[in-house]
Formats: sequence, C-alpha cells, structure tokens
Amino acid sequence: MALQARRFHGKPLPMPNYNFSDVPWCAKDLSGSSLFEVTNRQHFNDSIAELTLLCNEASRRSKNKVLTTSKKSSTKPLSIEYIFDRIDTDDPLWGLMVRT
Repeated sequence: MALQARRFHGKPLPMPNYNFSDVPWCAKDLSGSSLFEVTNRQHFNDSIAELTLLCNEASRRSKNKVLTTSKKSSTKPLSIEYIFDRIDTDDPLWGLMVRT
C-alpha cells in the first residue's frame, strides 16, 4: 500500500494577480529585485498557489533553454501535494523569497 499526500478541503488558494510568463529573469546578483526572509508558516501557506505556478514556470523556462542549447535534461515541476507536505512537516521552516 503506497502512501499519498492529500490536501484536505480548506479555503480556496489565492491566485497571484500576475502572469508568470511576464516576469523577467532576475539578475544573477539580484540587482533590481527585493529579497524577503520568510519564517512564518502561514506566509508559506498563503503562497502555495504562487509557489506551484512558479515551479511550473521554472520548468517551462528550463525546457525552452534546453531546446535552444541542445543539452538533455529532464525536469519536472514540484507538485502542489509535495509543496503542501514540505510546509506541513518541515521544522524549522524558513526561506527566502525574491521578487523581481
């Protein structure tokens, strides 16, 4: 019997009010971006939809980059269940968010 993470019904996830494909790449030195330290579990919970869409966009951009450089790479975006599980079980929970 395999264990599967399942999200219990709760409040709807707030969707970001921007399109991820419109977000520019950030500079390697993060100039022009803002960096935030996040230590509050609720802030991560409130950002789950955004984190999931960010993973999907990163995977899309990675695949496009691979097509143009002809390097073979297999990337798969993180699932929402995995992100929920990490936020629920990781302790201590902290991270950095970059806004460009």
